[in-house]
Amino acid sequence: MNASSLKTLCLMILGLMILASQTFAQSPVQVRPATPEQSGDEKMAAGQFADAVFYYKTQWSTFMVGRNDSDADTLMARERLAGKMAAALAKIDKPPAIPDEAEFHGQKGRAFVELAKTPADFGNFPKAVKEFQDAVNLAPWVFNYHFNLAVAYKSAGQFNMASNSLKLAKALAPNDGDRRDTLKLRAEIEASQEMAAAAKVEAEKAANSPEARAAKEKEAAQRFIASVEDAKYVCREYRTDDDGHRVEIDIRNGKIIGANIITWINPKLRPGVDYSSNAFVGFRGLWPFGSDGEDIPLQGRVTVGRYNNGETRIQISDDRLVYVSQLLFAGHSSPTVYPAQTCIRTK
Repeated sequence: MNASSLKTLCLMILGLMILASQTFAQSPVQVRPATPEQSGDEKMAAGQFADAVFYYKTQWSTFMVGRNDSDADTLMARERLAGKMAAALAKIDKPPAIPDEAEFHGQKGRAFVELAKTPADFGNFPKAVKEFQDAVNLAPWVFNYHFNLAVAYKSAGQFNMASNSLKLAKALAPNDGDRRDTLKLRAEIEASQEMAAAAKVEAEKAANSPEARAAKEKEAAQRFIASVEDAKYVCREYRTDDDGHRVEIDIRNGKIIGANIITWINPKLRPGVDYSSNAFVGFRGLWPFGSDGEDIPLQGRVTVGRYNNGETRIQISDDRLVYVSQLLFAGHSSPTVYPAQTCIRTK
């Protein structure tokens, strides 16, 4: 090959390379859709509406199931998908066949709602919610499943969730009758929510009323009294110049019964009495806490026993009893308050 022929061949190859580069530049590489929703959008643009429904359903099953139902972004994504499915469904003569499993969950959810006749059955409403959720996830394009899920949420007292589901049902409503049904259900949800809020306020007022508080306090006192029945408390011995004492307190038949045990006597301060036999040491005498020599009913954790000339205040916890006595003696203008005595529960 001479020089002239070689030059001609090189020019031809260069021209082909330039032409190829221009061709590739004018034919950009097509980017595949990143999500089923984008594929559905492409099918909608191409007029392939049944395929669009399929991809939107796939987007729902892949990305919507298991997400936080109360999350604002999730709700917006679901509303967007519901609107796209509704637009695609409006363009086809026959909607996709409903899977048998979705229909089963829908029927079971309805059964839980319709068979709830008494308040004892109302605990099944969360089960109805679960069934309708499963039906929605299997066939998210079906208006009735979203609508019935809203009904189940309302019945369960979850009004915000009911409103969220109803928005999806409204987006998928195929005709005016269904749209009117969504308006009616919306009114019922909002009315029920307002009534429930008002009832809660009234219940809180009733629970905090003086009568309710008194009833609670009485009930708590009764439970406590029952818990210390047959209890025994032994107090620390104390001595004065002329004698020593140890108090023992029993709780029997709901009453406080005290016993004052004399443990020591100083004969020098008790003239005229023969203490040689030490007969008085160990003497056990009943010590009434109430007036007229009677034991007093246990009133709760704090009990006050009144005398004609004073009172004893008794405070009981789980493992001990503390009492403080004060007596008003003749000729005195104010009562004498004795030191608090702590008694340990031994039974």
